[in-house]
Amino acid sequence: MDFIKANQSLVELAEKYQHITYRDVCVPVPYFINTAEQIYKQAMKDVGIEGEAINKVIQLIKGGKTPLGSGGGKGSPEEITQDLTRLMHYLSDQGYHPTKPVHVRGWMTEMHIGLDCAGYVYNILDLIEKSQGVEILKALAWVNPEDIKRSHAGAFIYDSENLEEIRDYGNLKPLDIIITKDHTHVGIFAEYQNELCLTDCSMGKNGITFSKIVRNSAVLTVEEADYWNKVLNSHEVIIRRLTF
Repeated sequence: MDFIKANQSLVELAEKYQHITYRDVCVPVPYFINTAEQIYKQAMKDVGIEGEAINKVIQLIKGGKTPLGSGGGKGSPEEITQDLTRLMHYLSDQGYHPTKPVHVRGWMTEMHIGLDCAGYVYNILDLIEKSQGVEILKALAWVNPEDIKRSHAGAFIYDSENLEEIRDYGNLKPLDIIITKDHTHVGIFAEYQNELCLTDCSMGKNGITFSKIVRNSAVLTVEEADYWNKVLNSHEVIIRRLTF
């Protein structure tokens, strides 16, 4: 694998996620906490909808037949743009015409249109795999290796024993993957603006963030990233390396 080109693919994809566009409005992708399907199902049960009727509604959502987000937090920039376009048409039909980015992004968040951390890293690896003709995804820790799909991509899949564990922080490289030990969050390192950074999808105002790191062999600090510094200081992370 050409790691220079892979890093370039990562940065280009991140920048697309930072510039989701509808007409003259450009917004950074919101963070998506991937519990929407459970929320929808419970809401339907609460009003007496059950069984196959619930499944039909979920399929309508996933099929992009409603104003709700269809990607489950795993969509590409193009798919999220399609979700936003559909939402804006729906709002227009209801007499709402939001034009300020903060309002548009707020509506996206309300309607579960966005990206989660695991989907972000998955789509990076998927893009690299397809653009370079290498197999990466099979090495991850899937529950069912015969059923690899992005909708099954949780943070846990990156904590794979098929990937080398990196314990010397002084040896970090772009494309190394950082996972919390409880598998609640994942990020990936990248060279960005000539600096080694940690990039992830989070609830910050920019959605996708690039945070400069300071390191030696034993200590790693992420600038302006309290969450990552907290789990790093408590030794609650694992860093793994692609070796293809």
